[in-house]
Amino acid sequence: MRLSVVKVKSVLIPTGPDTDLLYRYGSGSYMIFEDRHFVITAAHVLRDAGVVIVAGFSEEVLATPVYIDFESDVAVLLIPRMDSRSPVAFNPIKFPRSRNIAGENIVYAGYPNSHDEPLVLSGIIAGYENDRLILQSYAWMGSSGSCIFDHRGRIVGIVSGIEIGSSNHFPPQLIESMIWASPAWNLSKSRMREILN
Repeated sequence: MRLSVVKVKSVLIPTGPDTDLLYRYGSGSYMIFEDRHFVITAAHVLRDAGVVIVAGFSEEVLATPVYIDFESDVAVLLIPRMDSRSPVAFNPIKFPRSRNIAGENIVYAGYPNSHDEPLVLSGIIAGYENDRLILQSYAWMGSSGSCIFDHRGRIVGIVSGIEIGSSNHFPPQLIESMIWASPAWNLSKSRMREILN
């Protein structure tokens, strides 16, 4: 899994008088399905992007967004085959009939804080609420778009964001150990076939 993680770099379209290029970074997973090479990431990483670049260790390729859903916060980027990365087979988890997947162990890799090397993090599924998975693990800016895998190598979800706690007595605070993720069962194999063709 660590060899499939990539950095997703969005070159933002300048607005206003400032013409300096701005970048937004996230993570993603390099995958293969029916001989098509692609990356799954979070849609918000691509917001306002003019150009999207996928980077491995010493390799960068241009990516073509073929699916962006801001509501579920999932995006699919079509890319050429990468030499510096090893794709994982696209194998999403099916919708759990009981929706009770709390307590399942998970692992994901990404580039939090735009580290040069990917980090591998583990945790558990803490719950499911409002069509989102809630994970107990750690995430920081740059983790968005990391694919989350179960112990069988199936894609469980995609890191979307961290919890922002609030109350009447304290200002909002980041809770880096509580992560929101988009469930992968919305991207079935038949749906991916439609997206990639």
